[in-house]
Amino acid sequence: MGTNISNYFKFLIIQAILLIITYASFAEEVPIDTNLSGGTTTREDVTINAFSKPAKNLPLKYRRLFTQGNNLFRANWTSSKNHKFFGLGPTYTNSSCISCHLNDGRSTPPDFGKNGTEGLTIFINNADRDEVNYGTKIDTKSIEGVPSEAKINITYEKVFGNFDDGTPYTLIKPELNIEQASFGEIKNKIHGRVATSIIGIGLIETIPDKLILKWADPYDQDNDGISGRVNIVYDPVTEKKSIGKFGWKASKSSVKHQVISALYEDIGITSNIFPVNRCPKIQMSCLRQSKNIEADKSIIDALTFYTSVIAVPARRDFRNINVVNGKKIFIKIGCANCHLTNIKTGIQKNEQLKFLNNQNIQPYTDLLLHDMGDGLAENTNEGLADRNEWRTAPLWGLGLIKNVNGKVRLLHDGRARSIEEAILWHEGEAKKSRENYLKLDKYKRDLLLKFLNSL
Repeated sequence: MGTNISNYFKFLIIQAILLIITYASFAEEVPIDTNLSGGTTTREDVTINAFSKPAKNLPLKYRRLFTQGNNLFRANWTSSKNHKFFGLGPTYTNSSCISCHLNDGRSTPPDFGKNGTEGLTIFINNADRDEVNYGTKIDTKSIEGVPSEAKINITYEKVFGNFDDGTPYTLIKPELNIEQASFGEIKNKIHGRVATSIIGIGLIETIPDKLILKWADPYDQDNDGISGRVNIVYDPVTEKKSIGKFGWKASKSSVKHQVISALYEDIGITSNIFPVNRCPKIQMSCLRQSKNIEADKSIIDALTFYTSVIAVPARRDFRNINVVNGKKIFIKIGCANCHLTNIKTGIQKNEQLKFLNNQNIQPYTDLLLHDMGDGLAENTNEGLADRNEWRTAPLWGLGLIKNVNGKVRLLHDGRARSIEEAILWHEGEAKKSRENYLKLDKYKRDLLLKFLNSL
């Protein structure tokens, strides 16, 4: 009797061990997947406000600071000294943060046949010569009594092609045209950029530098055709060189660096970091606008906090078999080599942002610079980034852009009117993935797009 009981317990132990081994094997075979793209910060929202909600785990004691930052993000700066938000310009791109980041999302360029530059910020290519009369960008707006720097319109060239199965496609390539320059000829070419959504950027800041360096492979030592590298930039906040994480070419190293630069470069708002307006010597009307620092520490801190804690929206239909199979295609054709699927955040030293620590997130980026080919190139450099190099854009929230912004305009200048068009512009290090996509039949292309729209 005792022997039978002993054997029975041995049997139970063996079954338990086998169950553990089976479960462990299953866990290794099936990749961890979740709809919580931003970890516990994630919110489920598919409305026009999907990019505007505070992190779900935002401590209650910081809600007032979030609201303060939200109000500042939506505030219109003016040139009236009697106004609370005095200091606009003298020349500028837009008068508020929300004017570019529509509903905390993206800005968009003009459609066919429309004049102006709409949601584009206009930069001057810097690789050839300095534009002493204009600086690094062109402001198409100005306060009363100060001339704007130029009038610019956009036209588009159509680019035709076919998938391997014969299905045709049409891309559009933007061309910026200077119709009027107020301070002499602009000798370098110009380029436009759209503003990106601000979801999850506090989480991105928390990704450890050592992890980004681990992903880098500047000399393609693994021979996979991908040679991502970090951008090293000067951060005026810390007065040190750091790894760039933000901006189209990873030219900003922290959220605060991004905030003070956007205030200064796009709205004309000075701070203790940038205390003097961007007025080239020839622009006398601009120089005569003598002002004190317009954004004090409390404004900078509130805006930095607000933009750091915007929630990432949850994925939709992530267990749908078509979406699951679409993800497999995404990985198989090489997209996941740069758009990394799972990342864990590190430790945020800022006491107010500790709730962002140790989150399992799915931003779908490696934050590295990659050569994207001549088709997307600008003749300009930022930090170590050269004309062909761009930071891997995060993909979280991709499928909700139309809900938030009304239309989809992707890539740095908004030329791509759909996710598919964005894929088809990939060249350089992404050429192989693009070619793999061209080889897919329509059914598999649709599966891939279903996955990307679930993000």
